[in-house]
Amino acid sequence: MSQYHRRPGPGLRPRDRRQKTFTDTLRSTLIITPFVLALLVVLVLVLLRGSPDQPTDLSSDENLQRHRLPELPSLLEVTEPGESAGDRYLEIARRWGRDFDEQRALEPEQAQALLAAAGAGRVEEGFLDDTIPVRPMPFAGAMDDPAERLVGRLNAMGTRLVRDANDLRREGDRERALEYARAAFTLGYRMYSVNRRLWCRIWGLEMMRAACGMIILSAPRQGDGDQPHPLAGRAREWDAAIATLLEQWRPKWQMLIGGRRPNVADTIRIAELDADPSFRYEAILTLGRVKHLTVERGNQRLIAEAFDRLSGVDDPWLSQAVEAARTHEFRP
Repeated sequence: MSQYHRRPGPGLRPRDRRQKTFTDTLRSTLIITPFVLALLVVLVLVLLRGSPDQPTDLSSDENLQRHRLPELPSLLEVTEPGESAGDRYLEIARRWGRDFDEQRALEPEQAQALLAAAGAGRVEEGFLDDTIPVRPMPFAGAMDDPAERLVGRLNAMGTRLVRDANDLRREGDRERALEYARAAFTLGYRMYSVNRRLWCRIWGLEMMRAACGMIILSAPRQGDGDQPHPLAGRAREWDAAIATLLEQWRPKWQMLIGGRRPNVADTIRIAELDADPSFRYEAILTLGRVKHLTVERGNQRLIAEAFDRLSGVDDPWLSQAVEAARTHEFRP
């Protein structure tokens, strides 16, 4: 058979085989190139836009409902209805709070001042709100140095009041212990009920719960010593209600002030949709901090869009938080 009629195959000369391989490779390259280019375009878009956080159960519609304490029989004992409790608490914090040592018992003068403040009946709305800066808190939302904030000082002194009540109970002075515990409960209740900043409200709830336990232990027995005092029964009701509320509040609160960067999508949903303005306020401020912590373009876009929407909020108090968060600059 002539070499000009030989079938292609293994018998091809090396030059012919190389030419055929090149042609086949070129044809395959031309076929897959559009797909490769399309994939590269998609990858570039993803990298440029980033992959934003997705909302979790933490910001579900159920968790964005407003939760509060129910109406329960009072544990407060007002002896001076016309006196300002707020003024007295602030004076205590200014006078003794800065150098207060939580590891030492209250001085008699300090304890007596807290008892007197508990007996005052007039409490101004938001008497502690204005003592907390309207700006994103530094390093994961920490309250700077709590001793530098009046609410932090009062929290420390109220917590010490509960511990001193326990010491008095162990020494056998149950009456005085009960008085101390009720005064601590009163301070916590006022921190929670007449302020809107969450720092006040969360610390107030925790102080109330600690005081409830001490009221239960310190309340005198009745009858033959087998019947609990009515105060103890009321304190148990309060304790159960506070425990439930803290369980509902803590996950959102801990995300906003926790050590890690909070989920951006969850924070935005709380800032825009939470039924409790206190949570909206802190979530808005948190966005002012998180915008400096997230490098994902998708999250940056979500935050910018959220600020655009929040700029139209009609609540002046929330608008204050929006402005502070939006203009916040990172200072290492």
